[in-house]
Amino acid sequence: MAVWVTTDLHGNYELWEQIKNFLQEDDTLIFLGDAIDRGDRGFEIFMEMLEDPRVVYLKGNHEDMMYESFHEIGPDRGKMLKHWTKGGNGGQETLDNIKSLNLDYDTKMEYINTIARLPYYAEYENADNIKFILCHAGYTPGKNWDDTVPWKKEEKMLWDRNHFNFPWPQEGYDNVIMVHGHTPILLMKQLFGYNASGLSPFWYEGSHKVNIDAATANTGLAFLLNLDNYDYELFTDGSIYKNTEGDE
Repeated sequence: MAVWVTTDLHGNYELWEQIKNFLQEDDTLIFLGDAIDRGDRGFEIFMEMLEDPRVVYLKGNHEDMMYESFHEIGPDRGKMLKHWTKGGNGGQETLDNIKSLNLDYDTKMEYINTIARLPYYAEYENADNIKFILCHAGYTPGKNWDDTVPWKKEEKMLWDRNHFNFPWPQEGYDNVIMVHGHTPILLMKQLFGYNASGLSPFWYEGSHKVNIDAATANTGLAFLLNLDNYDYELFTDGSIYKNTEGDE
């Protein structure tokens, strides 16, 4: 039995198939959100993860956009749908996938309505007494976080990149590790100057944070991080990085 975490598969069914076949029956997979969009089979991944008893599914910003797009009312109706499908977010691919599945209306909406009940974060403590906090976008605990109003915390867990500007607190979180996705590792390198290769999970802030977003939609890569022994598996669909053995 092992506890694994992955994130941001963005419609890459080939990687999801590799991951689900790799997992043992008694393993747990904590998924940090964004199964959908950009790739062409995101809704299928979304449905299968919800039905898989091994998966703890956390909400990502792309699931949130899909939910809001299907539930818009009032004068701004259609605004989120446009943002989701035409704003570079890849929602049109998910809509096309839904149409291809020929789901009846009630079945389709039953899956989409599940998003409202997805948790924003999860916690796990391993045998080393290391406490993991897991959410889609990540955050830095401590005063700046604790003073944030609850609804804003939920929004930040889905969307935030500002937490990179806050150092890990000096006291009270020695045995805590934050695991997140949302911001591709190579984007962290580009925007914030981190020394990251993008071919392994990126540990930073004194190893109190780890980013496991491999930019799957662009690279065809996905990480599976073991929260019990800190090892990881690298999965590839061979589309770009065809030779990854031995890469750091």
